[in-house]
Amino acid sequence: MSSMPALQAKNLKKSYDGRFVVKGINVTIEPGEIIGFLGRNGAGKTTTFQMIAGLLKPNSGSVYLGDKNITRFSAPQRAHEGITYLPQESSVFLNATVKNNLRLILEFQYADPEEREKISRRLLKELGLEDLAHQKAYSLSGGERRRLEICRSLVLDPKYLFLDEPFTGIDPLTIIELQKILRTLKEKKISVIISDHNVRDTFKVVDRAYIIDDGQILIEGPPKQVAESPLAREKFLGKDFTLGDEINPYSSSGGRRKTLSPKVSPGKKKNRKK
Repeated sequence: MSSMPALQAKNLKKSYDGRFVVKGINVTIEPGEIIGFLGRNGAGKTTTFQMIAGLLKPNSGSVYLGDKNITRFSAPQRAHEGITYLPQESSVFLNATVKNNLRLILEFQYADPEEREKISRRLLKELGLEDLAHQKAYSLSGGERRRLEICRSLVLDPKYLFLDEPFTGIDPLTIIELQKILRTLKEKKISVIISDHNVRDTFKVVDRAYIIDDGQILIEGPPKQVAESPLAREKFLGKDFTLGDEINPYSSSGGRRKTLSPKVSPGKKKNRKK
């Protein structure tokens, strides 16, 4: 059993101009889980995600990390508690090299230069960025930038990593690489919370999905259970939605399953023209 506390949202509500967009949502995220928030535009998915991450304050309700009430904690305060948020927009320093992007964060966290160098090498290797260490960030592909953003976030030693639209703007093979990285984080007992519109690629990696509709949780559960729900099909997925290989083969809810996805190594790089 993990000693890390669960992250819980209790009866969260949020209104704008007197109109409630989140109407009493309850969420529990256990250590080492990959969770997906899905829903139509305007359903309250992003607002819920941002309230738990600390970017928005709820009108009422609470967010707990174990027994600690962190509802009024800012995003930086939550980062100290192990809760890290990565926005959809690129946050890398474009004119800095990949290694210097890491170094800029490490210098705020570790005083010992040798320790910073050791951590930098380890993280670059884990994220498949070793060969790109001296390359400027502006020259990276969308998927490589996404990996660099995750790499920088790991400097903070997060226990809960919030990813906003992680599968947007990257190609299918890079999505597979990213999914493998997220599974590796899960193995390290880092929980990953995804908010995305890409249902199929989200289903491939999550243990559980929350579908939010009209400010409330419509259904919650493993991808197969959610996909087979008549209510989920009627309100969000569509009546003709079918599961192909978009079931997490590593899901704790159903054991390892066979997948038709091609095998791609996160560390494999394309040759670049100088």
